[in-house]
Amino acid sequence: MKEINEKFSLRSMRFWMMQGILWTWYFLVLLFMIVIPRDLPFIPDLTHLLCEAALGMLLAITIWLAFTRIREGSIVTQVMLGAMTVSIAAGVWTEFKWVTFIYFHHGIWELPSPQSFGEWYIASFAVMTSVMVLYYTSYYYLMMVTEREMRLMALATSKEAEIKMLRYQLNPHFMINTMNAISTLILKQDNKTAMGMVDKLSDFLSYSLDSSPEDKVELHSEIAHLEQFVGIEKTRFSDRLSYQSVIDEEVSRAVIPSMLLQPLVENAIKYAINPREDGGTIFVQAYKDAGKLHIIVSDDGPGLQSDDDTVPHGRGVGLRNTQDRLKAIYGDHYSLKLRDNVPRGFIVSIIIPCEILGQKTS
Repeated sequence: MKEINEKFSLRSMRFWMMQGILWTWYFLVLLFMIVIPRDLPFIPDLTHLLCEAALGMLLAITIWLAFTRIREGSIVTQVMLGAMTVSIAAGVWTEFKWVTFIYFHHGIWELPSPQSFGEWYIASFAVMTSVMVLYYTSYYYLMMVTEREMRLMALATSKEAEIKMLRYQLNPHFMINTMNAISTLILKQDNKTAMGMVDKLSDFLSYSLDSSPEDKVELHSEIAHLEQFVGIEKTRFSDRLSYQSVIDEEVSRAVIPSMLLQPLVENAIKYAINPREDGGTIFVQAYKDAGKLHIIVSDDGPGLQSDDDTVPHGRGVGLRNTQDRLKAIYGDHYSLKLRDNVPRGFIVSIIIPCEILGQKTS
């Protein structure tokens, strides 16, 4: 909350600084180029210019408020509403400038003629259009800067995540258990099963070592790799490990960060399947809803075993690793939630943008 407040305060300070600089510049330009050179009473002219600049700043703020609402619309909508906002603001400003000018110099209230209004309106419209252009320029510049910062942050975070991922890709316990299982099969002279397990392990390690934390792969490819991992573990656990996946056809080509699901499934095997004599089931589901990709990894193990929804001891490393990667890649456009299953079990729910190859991001 403190970080959010600091960012909000910084943005507010920059906004008011920009307004102050813009209208101070406007005031000084008119003062030295128009007010001082012309042969008119100085005090009324100066008072009029101060009022003109003050209302101009208020209208500029109004344009900003309108801009914050229309900037997310389509190009046509932005152009139409932007032109309308600028036109109305310029009209109000023109009327005000004319009426106050006449009043300060002649002491009467008088509306401008159509010709006078048109001549003054051109200048007002030009200034208000410049204000709108300035807002758009500042907005897209800050967007580019923010995206660049996010890319740099993702690159830096990915290096740390890559080190963490190596722990999962070449997990000593996983490797030791797998090699022991292969040795046992060889001693039992079950060479066919042992060779099959070696092939699966080879494919798994090849995929793991070739994958970077920054890579994105199609969901069906990630599921195929996950099934290689589960196949290796099934050789160890036999009938104690059951695995099911339901992937909607429309999201099979959606891209997700590589090796995203394996740490979650490994957690489920370690903490939901291994401790139970009768084993259990791991279920992976993926579907699209409201333009987002939903991925759910669940098991029927002991669950959180906590009244305050804290992560059980040991599970936090894999989940933090996953959350760090999602944060680095998607910024604030993701969700990772943990909850107990009903009647028993543990659920990890991930929601990310649905990016499908060959289609516009939803």
